[in-house]
Parts: sequence; structure tokens; C-alpha cells
Amino acid sequence: MRRDDRLIRSVDALVAAGDGMGAAALVPVVESLRETPLRDAVLAYLAILRGRATEAEVRLARAWDIVNADREPETAALIATRRVLHSLALCHGEELVAWADRAISLAGRDSAAGVEAAAIRGLGLAMAGRFEEAHEAYALAARRVGHGAQTQRVTMGRGWLDVLADEPDEARSRLEGVTDPRILGGSTRIAMWALAWLARVQFLTGEGDAALQTVAAGRALATTSGIALVTPLLEWTATETHLLRGSWEEAARTARAAEIGAQGYEIMRVPALLARAHIAEARSDFRAVLRILEPLTHAPAGSALTEPAIWPWAETYAAALVAEGRLDEADEFLRPHETRAREEQHRSAQARLATARGRWHGARGDLAGVRDSFDRALELLDGLPLRYERARVTFAYGQALRRAGRRRDARGAALLRSRPVGRPGRDDVRRRGRARAARWGSAGIARPARPGGPDPAGGDRRRDGRLRPLQPRGRRAAVRLAQDRAVPPDPHLREARRPQPDRARRDGGRADGGAVSTDLDVREAPTGLRRDLGRHELVNGFIGFLFSCTGPVAVILAVGQGAGLSAGVVASWVSVVFCLNGVLTIVASRWSRQPLVYFWTIPGTVVVGQAMAAGTTWPEAVGGFVMAAVLLVALALTRQVDRVMHLLPMPIVMAMVAGVFLRFGTDLVLAVDRDVAVAGPMVAAFVAVSAIPRLARWLPAVLVALAVGAVVVSLADRPAVEVSGRWVVDPVWTTPVFTGSAFVELTIPLLITVLVVQNGQGMAVLRAAGHDPRMNQVTGWCGVTSLVAAPFGGVSTCLAGPTNALVTASGERRRHYAAAVWCGVLAIGFGLLAPGMVRVITTMPEAYVAALGGLAMLKPLQGAFQTAFSGPHVTGALVTFLVTVADITVLNIGSAFWGLVVGVAVSILLDRTSKENP
Repeated sequence: MRRDDRLIRSVDALVAAGDGMGAAALVPVVESLRETPLRDAVLAYLAILRGRATEAEVRLARAWDIVNADREPETAALIATRRVLHSLALCHGEELVAWADRAISLAGRDSAAGVEAAAIRGLGLAMAGRFEEAHEAYALAARRVGHGAQTQRVTMGRGWLDVLADEPDEARSRLEGVTDPRILGGSTRIAMWALAWLARVQFLTGEGDAALQTVAAGRALATTSGIALVTPLLEWTATETHLLRGSWEEAARTARAAEIGAQGYEIMRVPALLARAHIAEARSDFRAVLRILEPLTHAPAGSALTEPAIWPWAETYAAALVAEGRLDEADEFLRPHETRAREEQHRSAQARLATARGRWHGARGDLAGVRDSFDRALELLDGLPLRYERARVTFAYGQALRRAGRRRDARGAALLRSRPVGRPGRDDVRRRGRARAARWGSAGIARPARPGGPDPAGGDRRRDGRLRPLQPRGRRAAVRLAQDRAVPPDPHLREARRPQPDRARRDGGRADGGAVSTDLDVREAPTGLRRDLGRHELVNGFIGFLFSCTGPVAVILAVGQGAGLSAGVVASWVSVVFCLNGVLTIVASRWSRQPLVYFWTIPGTVVVGQAMAAGTTWPEAVGGFVMAAVLLVALALTRQVDRVMHLLPMPIVMAMVAGVFLRFGTDLVLAVDRDVAVAGPMVAAFVAVSAIPRLARWLPAVLVALAVGAVVVSLADRPAVEVSGRWVVDPVWTTPVFTGSAFVELTIPLLITVLVVQNGQGMAVLRAAGHDPRMNQVTGWCGVTSLVAAPFGGVSTCLAGPTNALVTASGERRRHYAAAVWCGVLAIGFGLLAPGMVRVITTMPEAYVAALGGLAMLKPLQGAFQTAFSGPHVTGALVTFLVTVADITVLNIGSAFWGLVVGVAVSILLDRTSKENP
């Protein structure tokens, strides 16, 4: 036991010393040890630093549940301290303060754990908008600390607070002294935070070169330590610096690095979103700005994400609303942010929001409002050494005056004659000028397009096919740039930057310096599908297809057989979900250049079987499919998807899913008991393949079990399997019947499983792989496809998490979409031939279908149990599971619905204490 504790503490020490790689190498050894609170706390610590929020939450919740604070106060204090760091990364200020107080009370204010908790507690107060309390807390902590890592922690926290409080000089002096972890036994994690915020200070005060050097030092430390938590913050600063210098390609590269690094924590996700939004803003793509930042608008009131002093996204979002002409929305959005910044008397936040308000006045033609707002912004920044903020306000002032019709005043107000951070990229300017002159001609006479090539002038072509000549102003700029002569800067002249795939291909895949075209608004110039479909994409797409056409199909067959559906109806069901979802996968992936593999909801399919067993007819079930599809489309159009997803806790939903899945597990056991000759070899084959992970990666264990079972049935003295009849798709129309009981019993659970379980899982998988699909758009596509598929028996469409994980398992991120397209093509082929395959399988022995469905559901059942009973809603999840398994029917409504209702109610009543008193 003591030996195990020593090993666990050595891993904790490795993490604290900055050797994350070495600690990660010992994770399998630590996981093999007996579960203890210390073990879970150390593994959670490593998960936090690697940016794995879900894993950290599960391990910390488990560690706190099993620790005895009276007998092990030191371990309990360690868990509470890790909770403090976890809350910081989640940007949960009040929760952070509560856990810090608990850690200090357990360990003592002067202990190492108490000092670390106090050093972060001040940041929690700041995130909650309590800046005066935060300054007082740090002043008290600074008087108590001794030296080394304790001093480093408190000093870094004070420096971070100084950045948020518009005191960059104080922040610089503090942060510069704690960036080297080798001094006085400092911490690598604290040094990385110090480097990230020091780079931010240098950027805001106009020291571009110093900011990039600091970012480079932070990157090097992140690489050697394996700590990913701070990477997006570093890359956000680098992206903004490169943008101001005109280095588009570098900005795109650093924004991609921020996006890849961003995982489950808000402190990683927000900087990544801001980096992408600033690139879209620089391209004048304000729709993209709104789409990128839209998830942040759903943050609850009082969240650190709505704190204007911490994350400067609100003014960018409001400016994009103004640019899109959505003035009423911009006004409504700005008001609460302006009020909060004014109440906190935060000068730079008020200035940024006043700038957005000035843009709003300019769009309305209110010259007096423009001047009042921008003069107020400049007055607030007076005396602050924030060169970037002042330059941004001045630039926006000129734009707003120009939009309000005061062009001459705009020229006078445009004081931004040099970039606030470093020098502009002169080579980029000249390259764009030569490209522009070559595109339109230095004399303004358009040159004809290359035969068979794309139109070089894009939107500048007249209706008769001729190209419009440049206006005199544009002609002069093109001539001067083509001759490598300087052009007087004009902050109001916006050049349209269009992607040029032909130039990118000629330059070896590098886009022109003036264009930033990306998968996620930050991508390389698009290439052809055939070129992107390489070995990795072919293999990954095929494996994803194999997964979808084995286990999930077995679930449909088991449900259909249990509900007494005819082979024709089941075949139509399988055909339509493969064909339509295959088409959707191809279109969505090709259009967005992201891997978006759509199939059907497996938990929803199981719910269908349960509903039909409770008395729902097949036409009523189809009516439930239609109603669920309509609701999905409505939620997407009204942009309410995120709000609905947050209504139900994930553990409660997954407990319901575990309850409906359980029957497949028990049917597997019964199949082995009743017909061991068929089910026994199938289970043995499944276990044998699953025991060899490398083999299972290429050869799905369910597929092997299917083949072994088929061989056993063919060799045994069984009734002949039906192979005659139609083998090509033959859709069967079912006229839907709409009933209230089907809506409650089937539509609502379907909606929940699609949004919360399936789409939530799929989005998490894709974001972990570096992609960022739009939730509302994904939901809308699911709804439209489900609406078309429903009358032919197709259950609701969803974003397939496991399949998307398989298609993104390897290869370049920008080519993942090609694997998804290939998977969609294979799905269509399978759907066209589904009737024959369904006919063969449905005439197999009952034990064969039951065993196949049970084996396919083992992993999903395991995952459902783990998620349901590892979070803070354990009691509610348990009650939900029990009610669902009981298979009761009340008011002609099945147990899945009642399990959710009762579970949520019990969780509110009984799980509240554990959440409020950590």
C-alpha cells in the first residue's frame, strides 16, 4: 500500500516538476493500482494539465466521493486544490472560491496546499467580478508566503490580476520575475501561465517582437512539459500579432494551433474562438465572426465568460452584428455588458464596449452618438499604456464617421498611420499588389481569364461577361503596388480577399498572402477530393463504414424482430437510413470540408423497440419520428439547440440510455443459455478479437462474431436460410399517425438522445480532432434528413460519434473530410443492397440475432453506465435507471420518459447538497 502511494506521489511530483511526458508514461501503471482518492486526484491533475476536462471531472468527483476528510485531511485538501485548478480552467469563479476555501480549511492557510489554493482564489474572485476583494486577498497572501514555488504562485496570480485590472506595468514587473521555473524551485505550470499573460501584456502595450519571443518560450516549455492547458492562450496572442503585421499565413497557422489545442476547458476554448474570430473580422467576414462567437452568447449570467474585463469578445460580436445590419440585436446584446463594465468601473472594458456602441451609432447615421461614444472611449483609455486598445478605438472611430456620412471627418480622425504592434508585412503588401495588378491590369483594363481556369476577377465581372475596370482610386493603388512603390495607408479601404485555389496549387498548396481561407475560417486553400483521398482516408472511411454496418444494424434487426415488423419494413428502414444519411454525409462533408458522418441514433432505436413493446403501433412510431424531425428543424432555426442541451444533466440522460440498453445485455446472456451452439462460438470469437486491440482496430469484433455465427448456422442442421427474393432497395411507405402518447413516449426521448447523447458526443469527438462544426447547422441537417426518412421507417438522424472518431483517427486534419465522403459512398452502396442482407439475417435463428445485438451493445452499455454513475447526479441517475428498467407504463406512456422525469426531480432534491457543499 505504501509502495503504491509512493509511486502515485512520484507521478504527482513529475507533473509538478514539469515532466508531463514522464508522468503520462506512468499513467497505465497508476491506473492498474487499487483505486484510492490519491490515485484519482493525481490522474485528474494530469488530465487537467493535458486539457481533458471530462476525464478530470469524473476522476475528481470519484476521488471526493471516496475520501474520508476526517481521517485523510491532507488527501482531501489535495483533491480540493485540484478542484480549484479544474474550476479555474472551466472559468467557474464562484465554484473556484468555494473549493479554495474548503482546501484552506482542510490544509491550513500556511501549508503548501493552502498557499496554492489562496493563490488561485483571487482569480476566482476576479472571475466573479469581485476585483476589490481579489486585490485584498492577494495582498494578504503576499504577506504570508515564504519563498520558492509559493512566492511564484502568488506573484503570478497578482500579475494575472493586474492584467485584468488595466495595470500592465505592474503586471509586467511581476510576471517577468516568475517565468523561469528553475529559480528557487518554481513550478513549470506557473511559469507557463506567467509567459502567456506576459505575452498578452507585451501585445497590448505595442511590443510585438517581445510578445512573439515570449510566445515562443511558452511553446518550448509546453512541448517539453506536455502541458497543453496554456497553449491556446499563447497562440491567441500570436495570431493577433501576426494579423496586425499583415502576416496572414502565420496568423492562420497559429490560429490552427490554438484550435487543435482547445479541448474541454473554457480557458482553452475561448482564446481559440477569439483567434479565429479576429481572422474572420480582418477578412470582413462578419457572418463567420457571429458563427464562431455564438456559443459564448449562451454562457449563463454571472459566468466568467460574460465578465468584460476577462474575455474581450463581446465588442467583437456586437461589431459583427452592426456590420450585418442587425442593429436591434446589437443594442439588446450590448446593454447588459455595458452595465456590468460600468458597475465594475473597468476602464478598458468600458472603452471597448463604447467603441461597439459608437459603431452602432454610425450605422444609424447618428453623428452625435458616434462622437460621444468614441470620445468617451478615448477618454477612458487616456493615461493607460494600452497602445493596441487605443489604436483599435481610433481606427473604428474613423470607420464609424465615414459610415455616418462624414468622410472628411473620418480622414481627420484616422490617426492610425502605423501599426500598433510591429511593422506591417511589406512583402505581403507588395505580393498582393503584384497579384492585383496581374489580375486586373496596371492600366485598369481587365485581362481575359485563362481558358478553362477560374475567373480571376471574381465578383468584378459584368453580366455580359466583361470585367469591370477599376475606379481611379483603385487603379492608382494597383499601379503603385505593382511597381513596388509605397501606397499611403488608408484604414477605410478594405480589399476583398478571395480564395484562389489555382494560385494555391501552382504555389505548392500555399495560398496567396492576401487570402486567408480555412476549414474553420483558418484553413489552407482547398484542394480536390481525389487529391485528398489518400491511404489513411480510404482505410479510416472503410473502418467507419464497417462499424456502422455491423453493430448498429444488428440493433435495428433485433428491435424489428422484437416488435414483429415484417422483413420488408425492416429492410426499408435499413435502406433509407444508409442511403439518405450517406448522401447527407457526402454533401455536408464536401461542402464544409469537415468530417461530418451522419447515421441514425442507436439509443433512439432502442427506445423505439421499448415503445412498441408498450403498445405503440408502427404508424404511430413513424408519426413520432416525424414530430421529432420537425422539432429538430424548429430548434435549429430558432437557435435554441444549446439551451435545450443544457436543460438535462448528461448523467441523468445516460442513466435512461443504460436502462433501455440493458435488455440487449440480458438477451445476450439468455441467448447463450438457450442456444449455446450458436451464441457460444459468437461470444468466443468476439472475446478473442477484442483481446487483441491491434487486430480489433482493423477488424471489428462484431463483424467476426457475425461471420462465425453464420458459419455455425450453415453447418448445423437448421432450417434453410432464405436467399431468394429482391436484393435491391425497395422502400416501404408508412403513413404516419400522430398521437399524444407517441409524442411523449417516443418523440421526446428521441429528441433528447439525438441532441444530448449523439450530437453532443459527435461534436466532442470532432472538436477533439481539431474541427468545429456548427451545432445549429448540424441539428438542422439532422431534422431535414429525418423528416424525409421517417415515412420510409427511418429513425432520427444524428451526428455519429464513434464513426466520426474512426474517420478522424489518423491522417492530416484538412483531409479528414475525404474519409467521411468515402464512408458516405460505402453507406449508399450498402443501403441499396440492404433488403437482401436483411432477409438473410432475419431468417437466421433467434439466438443469432439476439447474440449479435447484445455483443454490439456491450461497449455502448459500458459507456452509458460510466457516464451515468461518475458525476454529481448519482442519486438521480440511479433512480432514472431503476424506473427505466422497470418497464412501467403510466398514462399509456413508457418508462423511458418517466425515468427522465423522476430522475431529474430526485436529482434536484437529493443531489443538491453535494453540489452546493463541495
